[in-house]
Amino acid sequence: MIMKTRSKFVALSIFLAALIALIFLLIPFKIKENVPTLKKDTNYNLLFITIDTLRADSLGCYGSEVAETPNIDQMAGSGVMFKNCYASVPLTLPSFCSFFTGREPIAHGVRNNGTYVLNKNERTLAEFFQEMGYETYAAIGAFVLEAKFGLNQGFDIYDDSLDYKTVFENTDSEIPADRVYAKFKDWFEKNYKNKFFSWIHFYDPHYPYTPPTEFKEKFSTQPYHGEIAYVDIYVDKIITDLKAKQLLDKTIIVFIGDHGEAFGEHKEKGHGIFCYEESLKVPLIFYNPSIFSKGTIIDHPVKLIDIMPTILALFGIKIPPNLQGENLLPFFASKEKKHSSNLIYFESMYGKENENWAPLTGIIFENFKYVSLPIPELYDLEKDPKERKNLFNEKVALAEKMDKKLNKYLSLHGNLQSSMRRKLSLADKNKLESLGYISSFTSSPGKIVDPKEGIDLLYTIKDANDFIRDGDLEEAERRLNQIVEENPGIKMTQLYDGLRALYTMKKNFPQLEKTLNQAITDFPEIDRYKVWLATLYLDTKRTSEAKELCRIILHQNPINTHANMILGRIYFKEGSFTEALPFYQKALELEPFNTHIQIEYAELLNVLGEISEVERITNNLMKSGTYDTQEALNLNTRLGVLLLKMKRYNQVISLCLQILSHEHKIPQIYNLLGQAYFHTGDYQKALEAYENSLLKDKKNAFTLSSIGSLYLTLFRLKKEKEFHSLSIDFYRRALDSNPELVSALNGLAAAYSFAGNRDKAIYYWEKSLQIDPEFTYIYFNLGITYLEMGEKKKALKYLTICKEKYFSKLSTQEQKQLDTLIKEASQ
Repeated sequence: MIMKTRSKFVALSIFLAALIALIFLLIPFKIKENVPTLKKDTNYNLLFITIDTLRADSLGCYGSEVAETPNIDQMAGSGVMFKNCYASVPLTLPSFCSFFTGREPIAHGVRNNGTYVLNKNERTLAEFFQEMGYETYAAIGAFVLEAKFGLNQGFDIYDDSLDYKTVFENTDSEIPADRVYAKFKDWFEKNYKNKFFSWIHFYDPHYPYTPPTEFKEKFSTQPYHGEIAYVDIYVDKIITDLKAKQLLDKTIIVFIGDHGEAFGEHKEKGHGIFCYEESLKVPLIFYNPSIFSKGTIIDHPVKLIDIMPTILALFGIKIPPNLQGENLLPFFASKEKKHSSNLIYFESMYGKENENWAPLTGIIFENFKYVSLPIPELYDLEKDPKERKNLFNEKVALAEKMDKKLNKYLSLHGNLQSSMRRKLSLADKNKLESLGYISSFTSSPGKIVDPKEGIDLLYTIKDANDFIRDGDLEEAERRLNQIVEENPGIKMTQLYDGLRALYTMKKNFPQLEKTLNQAITDFPEIDRYKVWLATLYLDTKRTSEAKELCRIILHQNPINTHANMILGRIYFKEGSFTEALPFYQKALELEPFNTHIQIEYAELLNVLGEISEVERITNNLMKSGTYDTQEALNLNTRLGVLLLKMKRYNQVISLCLQILSHEHKIPQIYNLLGQAYFHTGDYQKALEAYENSLLKDKKNAFTLSSIGSLYLTLFRLKKEKEFHSLSIDFYRRALDSNPELVSALNGLAAAYSFAGNRDKAIYYWEKSLQIDPEFTYIYFNLGITYLEMGEKKKALKYLTICKEKYFSKLSTQEQKQLDTLIKEASQ
């Protein structure tokens, strides 16, 4: 009996032990089972949808009560949402460089927008997928992410085409969500059958907040949320496209923001200066209906640099040892709240590099956030999530401990040798000083200013600059001068930018030059001040100085589009076309979709006789033309002038009628239309177009001159004196409006010449040359007229000037004609 009982006990013990063992085996197995995995026999696509300047709490799924983001919320509710995801830096370019490399800014070296380029030695996530045979495509919506800054590494197509309407002010260029989506849609329809890695970046919520009319009215007091609601529609369109091609289950979608946005919580409005929660916390959602558990919410604090190792692990790719993020897949298996013991690093060099303030670095560890500044900050994020109470003075020991952790992290993870910031060499600095642009680069740095101390002054400057925008230049100048007087030795880019805009609008060029020189002294590594100074030199005909300064810029920064364009323009204007060519080609390589550069490049190619390439460029421009802004109209007018030079009159007519159909009834377009009709011989339609131009501007000198040319042509064809009288009358009316209009002076001279009054013709031609000595046709006219008069010596004088100074500007046919005339005058 005892034996039986004991046997039962032993059997029960064995059973219980086996059961316990099984339970222990099942627990890890269950967790492992919930970790998302991809089917080996399926080709999964990877799609990143990113929204610029998107703070986490601006979405409904993250708690916003005013958000209208049903489609993003649906992804979060059907996927995995990380409640506490942090960007390493509140700036677009460095944040995305971290996202795509899995490394901190201190490692990959990109610390700010516009002045850095991602090192080609960095291996991006796109490169991994490109090597695996994926079609890789990016559609981005803002200049700050242009290919030339390095994020195009690994993308077969990196579509950074934007609405470039000018070369010199395009750093804020962006396109709205509908345009970004249209680019993706076009690519997707052609490539959806192949496995792909795609990145779609919407820029809309970035300041200025200008949502379309419907959302502007609905969110009249919160336009930022209006722009987010607008983008949400296009998120849905992307999902719908995937469903339509039965690819949603085969596509891993990752949705993120690159950084947040501040609305005065800590005085900052915008982003880039501080690293408070409103600027660093961003949404992170993983979505796929068949892979991820629905409705998973993870509180574990994570970083954008964690996404790359997570994706690599998900797709079964070995994670390189130099990645600094962590694989998040284990967290997908549990909905339990966890507090990270991992350190989160953040920084902003914006204040240091733009306003001469102290650099900002910091860490989050457990529940505490430490900010290293001259006035240090310490916050308990669990008790004080809005960072209202700085605990530094109460918890000095903890702050010291956090500071040591920060320094250790910097030493272990930093690699400042990788920085690709553009810096002036000593030779460049010496060259600038020798040319008199700046006095010294060794001025004392003065007090190291904490951004918290400097931000009030920054917004005082911005307020003063608002008067420039509103056209009140006197008040702007008074305020800016007061700021300079009250802050001796001030060195801030916002101040120099304001003064530059002020003196440019006032045409105070001596003061403008002085301001730019000082800005270069204080910020030698910021290109725009040297570019603006080179532009000033170009505008004031100091071309040798402009050339020298542009070469210094390009030595420091070969990807500076502006410096390449300025050099190209100088050589073009000088008639050195072959020397101009490589600078235009480089500018176009850097910004291949820049309409302004394309037109200027086509103008140069037209002179060089590269007609087929000019036709290719102009045909593409005709197809993709936009007519919604004044700058776009100016560019289309310039395109029309180029087509007119190419004698493609029907295309000019088509372009002008297209513009006029958009209700842009402007004199320049009517004038261009009139010239095209004139060259096709349809003088009646030409006259009607010119008259429509005068209805808009009855004193338009160019139109009046064009009518004069039309009547002069009719006089030559029909020999009716009335036409001759009308031509002279309209030329004179043109000169009454603009006494220095060379085309009118030349036309008037021609009219007198055809009437046999050579003395008056010579008078007006010589007057034309006094105004524009580069008007080469007048040298021909004077030379021919003097030859007809038998005055070969005077003829030879003008023809020789044209040969010596402007021969390279002439076409081959004109060069032959000039040589023939010189030969005749020399006999």
